[in-house]
Amino acid sequence: MIFIVALTVFGGIGTAQNVASGASKAAKVISTKNLKNSKVHLSKGYIYSTSKLTKVSHNGQNYTHTTFTRYSQITVKKSNGKQAVYQYIRAGKVKGWVWHSYLKSGAAPSSTYKVTAANLKTFQKAFLSYMNKERAQRGLYAYKEEPDLDKVAAVRAQQLTVTFNHVNALGQTPFEVGKSMGVDFYAENIFDDFTGRSSWNAVAKEEVHTYIYDDADSNWGHRDTMLSKDYKALGNGIAIKDGRLYTAQDYA
Repeated sequence: MIFIVALTVFGGIGTAQNVASGASKAAKVISTKNLKNSKVHLSKGYIYSTSKLTKVSHNGQNYTHTTFTRYSQITVKKSNGKQAVYQYIRAGKVKGWVWHSYLKSGAAPSSTYKVTAANLKTFQKAFLSYMNKERAQRGLYAYKEEPDLDKVAAVRAQQLTVTFNHVNALGQTPFEVGKSMGVDFYAENIFDDFTGRSSWNAVAKEEVHTYIYDDADSNWGHRDTMLSKDYKALGNGIAIKDGRLYTAQDYA
């Protein structure tokens, strides 16, 4: 199953699912053809939710390590008068129409995601940069990375691989975990994703975008934390288990 879940806690818990969208003039389907089901993977491009090609549901560059099943094919006449061939693919909850030349036969290459000191630093730097750009656009001061909070977030990310919740398997809240390490903080965002992004920079960019713009299901709790005037610093931790990526951000 492939999905994205994000939770935030400071006075409550919510969930958010990330779906990008766009709009254009509808394409006209000229012909339809069923294909023998086969494994394929994406090199790039967009995944459209319907054969009208009016709404982008996913960015293909985020799924280059995901194996899809190909089911059918359509030839469409686009609004510019040109014809194009699109194929329908699916992997768990991620599904839709993709231009055929963006698909490659066979299973996707394995993800090279590993949690190393260098990768963690890359992710932390990118996340902080993207978040502070959002804050700057709203006239807010920049958050700073706090090493002590990073240590707590690293522990919390590992705990998420066992129980994806703000309460860990021992029944401790994140704030109790922090206090046991001598660190006080006041809010936490957690994220659960598959390891299909093309780079750690892409992970950070997608995560910040999800928190800021696709957070309605959590009543915008993640966004409120990231754009708060009450906090000044954060810690960022990452962990991987069974092909899934877990991140925790703790704010003070």
